[in-house]
Amino acid sequence: KNIDKGIRYLERALARQPGNLSVMANLGAAYFHQGRLEEAAQLLEDVCSANGQNLGALFNLAQIRDELGDRDRAIRLYRRFHDLAGGRPEFAQDLRKVRRRLKQLTGSKPPRR
Repeated sequence: KNIDKGIRYLERALARQPGNLSVMANLGAAYFHQGRLEEAAQLLEDVCSANGQNLGALFNLAQIRDELGDRDRAIRLYRRFHDLAGGRPEFAQDLRKVRRRLKQLTGSKPPRR
């Protein structure tokens, strides 16, 4: 129920501040965790288009595209995340997940950074 409350709050915030990338990224993540994949993907696509450096949005969007079966797009997004997040300790756990998933999808892991 807390996620529902959080989503309502973020939806109101986005209505007041359309185009706020931080609100959009957080709402996209909340939708993702609630299983609302198409809605999450649309928001996160918009965030990534406006700011290709938003690693949280990029990682979530890669996972969503993967779950939706858009393998090629997921691979491109995972690789972009890997390239941008490499060497950043706060993303170490996500990078391990990305390397494993890329190996599953492509047969080879990207080089470590």
